[in-house]
Amino acid sequence: MTAIDPKLIEFATDRQREYLAAIEKHGSGRQAAIALGVNENRVNTAMRSLRRRVERETKKLPPKPREVTAGQVVMHVPDLHCPFMHEDAPAFIRACKEKYQPTIIVLAGDELDQHAISAHDADPNGYSAGHELTAGLKQLEQIYAIFKEALVCESNHGQRPFKRAYKAGLPSQYMKTYAEFMDAPQGWVWDDEFEIDGVVYTHGEAATGANGALQLAIRMGKSQAVGHWHGNAGASYFYNNSKLLFGLYSGCLIDQKAYAFRYNKHFKLKPVLGLSIIDRGVPLFVPMHTDAEGRWNGVV
Repeated sequence: MTAIDPKLIEFATDRQREYLAAIEKHGSGRQAAIALGVNENRVNTAMRSLRRRVERETKKLPPKPREVTAGQVVMHVPDLHCPFMHEDAPAFIRACKEKYQPTIIVLAGDELDQHAISAHDADPNGYSAGHELTAGLKQLEQIYAIFKEALVCESNHGQRPFKRAYKAGLPSQYMKTYAEFMDAPQGWVWDDEFEIDGVVYTHGEAATGANGALQLAIRMGKSQAVGHWHGNAGASYFYNNSKLLFGLYSGCLIDQKAYAFRYNKHFKLKPVLGLSIIDRGVPLFVPMHTDAEGRWNGVV
């Protein structure tokens, strides 16, 4: 049995409490993951997020709420994959912000692509890891200028530096936080999930298979809004005579011609550009219409 700090339990989400209980019983994150039948990185990421939340609370920093129950207009900005973001994405995001006047911004994750440090083979003719990070942060500055405050879902591409460090045997104390290595504004907060008006926002890796976002909503008993799946966009609904749930995909805002997405060349589902507005729990996908050259036509 491994003793668990009561502060971790106090600030944990339901999922994190499940992981903590398994760690307490089995002695480590790795053994907990095996017992629960989940990926070890998912457990480690959830624990990092929880420790950061406890640190924020302990230092009495003004935290962003994980659950917001009052009526909100959420702008859900999907995967950007900087420095491979679509060149018109910032202008499109600004136009949507002006039209829909969101009260909360949630980014689905994958703000940076980090192709050069992928577990898969990186393009030998592409950016080095350092050059890619510099170029990616330069693109992200355009998004920081639009949103001084944002809730950001931790994601598989965002985790790449931490996975590399883990495989190399580096303890977490050596690592910068997301906010630090992304040079983010103070108002940007990362977490594994957020709940707003009964809708859960995650990156969406668990929304697998046909209509995966809706299936995830049914399994979890709460509507889900996700990114991750670039070729999926829009909401599907489920009703069982007592509860109405939806699963929402928000597409992406990538430059599909970039070398980082060469894997998509032979996929039937091509990236769907756009973002979503969730107005007091009601979803709307807003497509980014493009012309023959792939540029945004300026209409929202």
